[in-house]
Amino acid sequence: MSPELEIGLIIFSMAAGAPFLIKLTQYTEHDIALGASLLLVLVLATCLYVPIVLPLLMPEISVDGLQIFFTLVRQLIFPIILGMLLDKFAPKITDAIQPWVAKLGGITLYIVIIGILVGEAEGVIQIFGEGAILLSVVFVLIVMAIGFFMGGKNDIDHLRMSERSAPDSATLPPA
Repeated sequence: MSPELEIGLIIFSMAAGAPFLIKLTQYTEHDIALGASLLLVLVLATCLYVPIVLPLLMPEISVDGLQIFFTLVRQLIFPIILGMLLDKFAPKITDAIQPWVAKLGGITLYIVIIGILVGEAEGVIQIFGEGAILLSVVFVLIVMAIGFFMGGKNDIDHLRMSERSAPDSATLPPA
C-alpha cells in the first residue's frame, strides 16, 4: 500500500463521532437527545485530539495542527452550535424546517458520495487494487459490529454503541 493511503487510513481511524449517529440512535430506538449530546462530545474530542496527535504520529509530513483545529471547528462545531441556538430561541422555526432539513441532508449525502465516486472514478479504481478501500470497509464493519454487539436498550449500552459507530467527516479536513 502506498504511503499516502497509509496516512489516509490513519487519519480515518482517528476521528470519532459519525454524523449518522443521530439516525443510528433513532433506528435503535434509543434516546435521540442522548445520541446528539454524545455526538457533540465525540466531535469536540476529535477537534482537540486530531490536531494534537496527528503531528506527533506523523512527524515526517507537514501537519498544521492549528489549521486542522480551526477547520474542524468551522465545519463541525459551528453548525451544531447554530442548530442548538436556533432550537433554543426559535423552536417553532426548527420544528417546521427539521423534516425538510433531514430530507435535504440525506439527499445531499447521496449526491456527494456519487459525485466523489464519479469525479474521482479513475483514482477510486486505482486504489481498489492496493486494498485501501477493502481495508477501510473492513475497519468500519468491525467497529460497527463491536458497537452493535455492545449496544442494548439502556443508556449505558447506547453510549458504548454510539462511541464505536464509525469514523466520520472529521477525517476529511485533516486529509
